Amino acid sequence: MKLVVFSDVHGEEGIISHILDANKDADYVLSLGDTEVSQDFLVHNDIVMIKGNSRHDPGFVSERELVIEGIRIFMIHGHKHGVNHGLEKLAKFAINEEYDVVLYGHTHIADHQKIGGIQFLNPGSCARPRNTLPPTYMILEIEKQEIKWTFKDTLTNSTIEV
Repeated sequence: MKLVVFSDVHGEEGIISHILDANKDADYVLSLGDTEVSQDFLVHNDIVMIKGNSRHDPGFVSERELVIEGIRIFMIHGHKHGVNHGLEKLAKFAINEEYDVVLYGHTHIADHQKIGGIQFLNPGSCARPRNTLPPTYMILEIEKQEIKWTFKDTLTNSTIEV
């Protein structure tokens, strides 16, 4: 299964279209909040979405659980778990709930960490990064209960190291 994961678009609908065009073979497309585009656009493009901390994400749910090929994935924007100050609070929750993967955004910084056997993955911001990396999104591949991820430059779709 190929999952395309992005976060923190902040109204740049064209960026989402660019990511979708580059990944037509995706089985799932996931938005981790702060899209600030219409819910109709996201639904029309079959994007699984959650709400961020932006007031322009009305009607979305704040968190979501997916099970894909036996892998339990938790989607959260992250602001309510204080991810700007570290992953301790989110990790405690995820370990208690026995997730395999946690996908979060909010920091605008692409990151991956393994804590307590759980992969914590942040695709960064595909519009407004807060570090020296270009705007990024992520490809998450799940096959035979194994996961691997790749960070992509939003503008060129080339693989980047994080």
